[in-house]
Parts: sequence; C-alpha cells; structure tokens
Amino acid sequence: MANINATFPFSAGNIRQQNHARSLVSMRYQLDDLSRQLASGRRSETYGGLGDQRVSSLTFRNQTGVVSGYSAVIDITDVRLQVMTQSTNELRTLTEKARSVMLQTRGTGGYPEITSAVKQIQAQFEQMVTSLNNQHEGLYLYSGRSRDVKPVVDANTLMLGDGTNAGLRQVVDERRQADLGVTGLGRMTTALVASTVTLSEDAVGNPFGIKLVPGTAGGGMSNVTVTGPAGAPLAVDFAFTGQPLTGERLTVTVRLPDGKTTNLGFAVDTAGTADDTVFSLGATPAGTAANLQAAITSRLTSIGQGELRAASGLIAAQEFFSGSATNPPPRVAGPPFNTSVAYAAPGLRPTVIWYKGDDDVLVAARDTQMAEVDTGTSVSLGARGLDDCTRDVPCRRLSAGDPLDPGPV
Repeated sequence: MANINATFPFSAGNIRQQNHARSLVSMRYQLDDLSRQLASGRRSETYGGLGDQRVSSLTFRNQTGVVSGYSAVIDITDVRLQVMTQSTNELRTLTEKARSVMLQTRGTGGYPEITSAVKQIQAQFEQMVTSLNNQHEGLYLYSGRSRDVKPVVDANTLMLGDGTNAGLRQVVDERRQADLGVTGLGRMTTALVASTVTLSEDAVGNPFGIKLVPGTAGGGMSNVTVTGPAGAPLAVDFAFTGQPLTGERLTVTVRLPDGKTTNLGFAVDTAGTADDTVFSLGATPAGTAANLQAAITSRLTSIGQGELRAASGLIAAQEFFSGSATNPPPRVAGPPFNTSVAYAAPGLRPTVIWYKGDDDVLVAARDTQMAEVDTGTSVSLGARGLDDCTRDVPCRRLSAGDPLDPGPV
C-alpha cells in the first residue's frame, strides 16, 4: 500500500484527504476480493479467511459428502431391489406356466402332447435356475453373504445328478417306492379272518406310506362293528355279524405323506358320495367281508397311483430342496426302498446339493446384506435360494407331479 502520509504531508487540511484515500484503497481491495469470490465461487481461498465461520463450512462440507454417499447407496439399492423384484416375478410366472402346462397335459395319452409338455417344463425349469442365479454388479442376488458364489447348480445336474451324487429325480423315485410299498397299497395291509376285515399300517414308526387317522372311522352299517383305528401299528377292524343293508356305508380317514387327508368311503351296492367305493353283498357275512376287503384293496391301489404318487413327489422335493452344504437332504434307507422303514443317516447317501450359497441359520436371509441409507438407518435386502419363499418355487412346480417322469406304468 502506498504511504499516504508521504503523499499528503501532515496538516489539518490533509486529514480528510488521507481518510478518503484509505477508504478508496480499502474499497479497491474489497472489490478485488468480491470479484475473486464471484469468479471462483468461494468466499475465501483458505479456511482461515472464513474467520469464525470456518467450523460451519467444514461441518457443512462433511455433511454434504455424507449425504452424497447415502444418495449413491440408495441409488444402487434401488436398482438391486428392482432386479430382485424382476427375478421374483419371473419365478412366479414360470411356476404358473409350468403348472398350467402340467394340468393341461393331464389325461392326455398322446405321445406328442406329453413330449411337448416335457420340453416346455424343462425349458421353464432351466429358466427358474437362471433366475435364481441372477447377478447385480457382478454379485449374486440369492447367495446370502457368499455374494461371489453361484447359488444354484445347473438344471441338468440338479435333476439327474452328477454320476456320484443323486439328483432330484432319483430322490423322488426312491421316496415313491418307499411310500407305495411292495403291494402297491401305500404300506397298508388288509387281512380277512372269518367275517372280520382288518385295515392296518405295516409297521410302528414307519415314516413312509399312508397312515390311518385315529378317531375317524364312521358311517353306519347294520350288523357291522367298527373298532379303531387303534393299537400299534394302527389298525381298524370291520366285523360283520350279519348282512348290512343296501346303501349303507363305512368311512375311515387316512393321511398322505404331505399331510393331506383323504376319506375312504365304502358303500353297499349304491354309492352314497362320489368318493365311495361300492362293494356288493355276499352270500354270507364272511362273503360280504371279503367283498369289502377287495374294495379296500382297489381304493388303496387307486390312491397309490394317484394322490399318493403326487404327495410322495412333493414331500421328496421339499426334502431335497431343504438340503445345503451343512445340512444334507434326508434320503430313504436302502435299497431296497419299497420295504424301508427309516431314513439313512445324514450324509450317508451322496446327494446333489442344489444350493451352494450361505446357509447360516443364525443369520436371517434378509440380514445377509445391508445397505445404510441414512445415519442409523439400514435396509435389509439379502436373499438366499434356500429361503422358504424361493425354494418353494420348484417344490410347487412338482406339486402336480414331476413333468420329466413318464408316470406310473
């Protein structure tokens, strides 16, 4: 700054001029500073130049960075959730299509129709596996914390095995054999002694086959005494002390492996309901009892080829898809399988582990991946192929029977 006192020697008349000069110089510096601020967009080149406001500036700058970080996380999370939603919708749509194809094919005996349905179901099943293996930014959506691990094996290995480990089809077939039994009656037995028919489970504690439901024997039939189901194994007796009347009926309820129940109804000569199996009067009470035994055998055989077959496929699929690296799926002990009365020891029989991702039961699937979207606020967006909601997809696909299975022969 120029020496104003040298320019204006001290005198009473010069004081005013000196003050004006200082004011002009100060204004010039202020104008230069304002021009710099306007050009740079910054109030000062250094935090020291902000004076007391430097703390507020630093705090604001930090908060802006934090908000920008949260905003980026929210954007990434939003895209990830959109991809997961799309995958979930794909799984639901594929399941509905597969089930529709199977239902349309039921009752059609034509080879071309069945072959076409099998091809459609195979393609849809492969798409299901692809959807469960979807990625976002190189990370798998359904692997839990193991985001770099492909969660589901390929569809062919899953269904058919890999030469060492059994696939789903073999697991289902073994379970069906175990549930159906040697006689094809669903592990039930019938016996006729004099004029008494006994329907019984084949063994105590057998986890396979059809089961009698205690307290369900009913109906009304003259000259017939019904006892049970009771005992070990459970059994129900129908003792004919004389001849029943036409139209009278007996009933008993049985439970299938998937937990569903079905009613067995047996009517003399005329069916009382659509579910009734009709049997005729014999020449004697013993002859009528023999006819009832034949009707029971016929009904159980029909269930074995229909409802029981579907139930076996569903429960086997549920058990197969419950398996993981630390929890191998249960397998029927054997062979032979149609006389088995227990499961094999865990891991004893090699089985394809369809899900390869994280399976820590102590951590909820949603909590395997977290996104912090604000201070103290996080969103859980993890998922596992092993979740009930996702593994239920292929299980429900099998609820109408395995489309790759040609059916009973």
